[in-house]
Amino acid sequence: MQKEDLRVIKTKMNIENAFLNLFYQKEIEQISVKEITTIAQIARKTFYLHYLDKYDLLEKIFIKRLEKLREICRNLKVENLNLIIDEWLEFFYRHQKFYISLFVNKQPMGSRHHLIQFLQKMLSEVISPKVCAQRGMDFNMTLNFLGYGLVGMIDQYLMDGEKERIAIKKHIMTLLNTYRD
Repeated sequence: MQKEDLRVIKTKMNIENAFLNLFYQKEIEQISVKEITTIAQIARKTFYLHYLDKYDLLEKIFIKRLEKLREICRNLKVENLNLIIDEWLEFFYRHQKFYISLFVNKQPMGSRHHLIQFLQKMLSEVISPKVCAQRGMDFNMTLNFLGYGLVGMIDQYLMDGEKERIAIKKHIMTLLNTYRD
C-alpha cells in the first residue's frame, strides 16, 4: 500500500480541523464548503480533490474514528469485556464533542446506523447464540436490541459525562453478561 504524501496528509488534517470547528458550532446544513476552505486556507479545488462534499468529509471523519474504535477492540481480547467497555467509554469521552454534534443534535442518521452495526458485530463475538437459544430468544434480534441499547447508553454518557461512567459501565456489563456463557 502506497503511503500518502505528507502534504496531502497535512491538507486533509487542516480541512478536517476547519470543518470540525464549524461542526461544533452549527448544524451541517449551515456549513458551506466556502467556509471550510476559507478557514483551512485552501482553494475550493483542493477541497474537491479530496472530498465530494461536506457530507463526504463528515463520513470520512466518522469512518476514521470508527477504525480507531475497531483497533481498540482488535487489541483487546474478547474475554476481557470489562476492559473493552472501559476503552469504549474512554474513546467516546475523548471524542465527546464530535459524537454529541453527530448524534445528539440529530445529524445524518447513517453514521448512527454504522455505529450500531459496528457494535452488533463486536457483540456477536461476546454474546452466546447458545444462551439466547436456551432463553428462547433470537440471536440476531438480541444483537439488534443490544446494539441500539448501547448507542442509547453512549448518548446518555455523552450528555452526562464522566460522572455517570461507573453506573453506565455497570449497566452495560450486567446486560452483556446476561447473554454470555
